[in-house]
Amino acid sequence: MSTAAVTAGVRLSVGVSGSGKTYGIRRSVYNAVRAGVPVMVIDQVAEWSEVPSDIAAAGVYSVRDARASLQSGARLVIVRPPSGALEREAEAACAWAAEGSELRGIALPEAHRIAPVSSPLPPWLDTCTTRWRHHKVILWADTQRRSLLAPTITEQATELRLYAIVGDRDLSVLRATWGRELEAAVQECAARYARGEPGWHVRLGLVRAPPWSLHRD
Repeated sequence: MSTAAVTAGVRLSVGVSGSGKTYGIRRSVYNAVRAGVPVMVIDQVAEWSEVPSDIAAAGVYSVRDARASLQSGARLVIVRPPSGALEREAEAACAWAAEGSELRGIALPEAHRIAPVSSPLPPWLDTCTTRWRHHKVILWADTQRRSLLAPTITEQATELRLYAIVGDRDLSVLRATWGRELEAAVQECAARYARGEPGWHVRLGLVRAPPWSLHRD
């Protein structure tokens, strides 16, 4: 299957646990894999335990083994780093994604643990975030707390999905950056989640200006 319909870029999802961001990222990743894009997922929180049967997938504990799995025919590899190896393995995965001549993908759940707001981005993650077009990389990242995530990822995101967000600090960051109208839209996503309707989000592209509309995965 051709990768023509799948494009490089940075896709960031933000929202509290259970709000639907992981579901949305999975759908996007699976669509990319089905289109022929090889993808590594650094699954530090064991959220990727089930993969559709039509996708050739493998589960490993290191990027070194993930490379071998891809060479053996896997198209989606779930990497679960051992304790203390998260940053090293995430950086190795980013290096793999950036080094190829073809489109490659890397998914980083709970990305603030790898790219905290107080630290510069590791070199290969910085490359995937800021030079994704030149290296033909798709970077999926998610976090529950945008205020804890390195701002470069938010600023470089070609798609930013804001699911239910309820923390005062995180809402204040939204309000200061994009205004009260966006804050109100995100709070409506939270209200719908509280009523048993996860998946609602506000989707921002490169142009981040109102009006804001709600979408559901």
